[in-house]
Amino acid sequence: MNKVGVNHHFSVGLVIGGKDLAKERKLLDKCNILICTPGRLLQHMDENPLFDAMNLRMLVLDEADRILDLGFEKTMNAILENLPQERQTVLFSATQTKSVRDLARLSLKNPIYVSVHENAKHTTPDTLVQSYVVCEAHSKVNLLWSFIKSHKQQKILVFMASCKQVKFTCESFCRMRPGVSVMALYGSLHQLRRMEIYDEFCRKNHVVMLATDVASRGLDFPNVNWVVQLDCPEDVNTYIHRAGRTARYQKGGESLLVLLPSEKESMVEQLKNRKIPIEEIKVNPSKLYNMQRKLEAICARDVNLKDSGQRAFKAYLKNIFLMKDKTVFDVTKIDAELYARSLGLAFAPRIRFLEKHLKASGKVFETKSRPFDEKEYLKETINCSDESDDDLLKPKESTHLDPTSGEESEGKQIMKPKKPLTKAALAKRILKKKIKPNTITKFDENGEPIREVCGKPVPVVAPELHKQLLEEGYSIEKAKLLKEKEDEVDKLLYKERVKSKHREQRLKEKEKRRMSKSGAAARLKEPEVSEHLKKFHTVCSRCNFYSEFFFLTCR
Repeated sequence: MNKVGVNHHFSVGLVIGGKDLAKERKLLDKCNILICTPGRLLQHMDENPLFDAMNLRMLVLDEADRILDLGFEKTMNAILENLPQERQTVLFSATQTKSVRDLARLSLKNPIYVSVHENAKHTTPDTLVQSYVVCEAHSKVNLLWSFIKSHKQQKILVFMASCKQVKFTCESFCRMRPGVSVMALYGSLHQLRRMEIYDEFCRKNHVVMLATDVASRGLDFPNVNWVVQLDCPEDVNTYIHRAGRTARYQKGGESLLVLLPSEKESMVEQLKNRKIPIEEIKVNPSKLYNMQRKLEAICARDVNLKDSGQRAFKAYLKNIFLMKDKTVFDVTKIDAELYARSLGLAFAPRIRFLEKHLKASGKVFETKSRPFDEKEYLKETINCSDESDDDLLKPKESTHLDPTSGEESEGKQIMKPKKPLTKAALAKRILKKKIKPNTITKFDENGEPIREVCGKPVPVVAPELHKQLLEEGYSIEKAKLLKEKEDEVDKLLYKERVKSKHREQRLKEKEKRRMSKSGAAARLKEPEVSEHLKKFHTVCSRCNFYSEFFFLTCR
């Protein structure tokens, strides 16, 4: 608007959250085009008695389907009450609403619906290449890391389900240094901070930005090469807006949708019903990294990052649980234990809200705990040196299964899922094993246990007797033997302490004697020299000749 308004006689005002409210209030009377968010505009209407919108001629709603949604219903109703009835109303959106109820709220009379791509073959632009990949929840982090490492020279926008996921993923990826700038944009950030991140992302050419749906609408990111939807969108409209961040204004771009096996069938069908061309591709396993061990090490060192990972874990499952379309989203199909380990967590945190709901509905949500298989981990972990950007993703190959070959062997035993281990049960196990918790045992170079006495390491006396007392219980005879041996060691330690004290005293006395001798010698020489100097000083003050002569005789 500023570029266009140079050659015209109109003024534009910006009213958004995070700005100076008093400064905005002064500018409201000086502009004839107002660009604002609904919440901030309603705040000015409520708090500024001089604000008057009765001269309004045109109301424009961008992203109209989102603004007229239930989340903004009360705000929009309050704003419309303060606007004149005689006005022109224009709605813009890539997924326009046709709800009679929404249009009636805006007091539209004989509305005209204009569709730019109404007769087009596809809903999305032809320059947008769209594909999807099927991936388990515990492999998403590995897939994203491998994708970033294979596309370092491109501009990537990654969408995730919640703010906590974005924050944890950004922090952990920055710690592991992927070789490209990684930034995060989510709703809980301050408005000014979000604007800084937006400007920085627009300015750079090789960068990765992790974002929530706050970046899916109303933001124009230039030259985005890839849009990766790591978590399945809520519906087809959300998918269209996310994918619309690339291939803008006759430019090309690519979109990748990551789906769980339980989400594939229903979501792909919905996309094809909306005339969205999308094809399945497969991941090249030779280009896939396994980042589980690195994440575990980082989370073990940093408690704050570990807590952030736990919050991200719960936020993802809660987001899946609260989705309306249950034909696509099923939280019980996710292996929570493996997903928690993929985030670097030692075990899956307890999800109380999910347990209560499923218990009330007669279902059980259990974490499938599996032991660590080192051979499988070494097989999956691949240190690939070739980081070309066209080998990670490849088209799906047609596979034909032989119906005669049985996939499941008859000799396999069906393992019943184990119940989650409670803290009380874990404490009982520790007591049965006779493990003494919260104890620290130190060892010397030879592997013998040691303990600290008066700040010095001392070997443990008779470690076998100690072990027997712990295992077999208290015995007076063994306690006497242990006491006698400890007394012998204590006597030796006491003698060494006395010897060291005597040695220190002797050194101090020797130092005093040396200092006293040197001080006495200095005191004997000092008076003679000082008297001569005084005499020379009184004579030498008369003339320079005598001063030089007496100085020489003094020497």
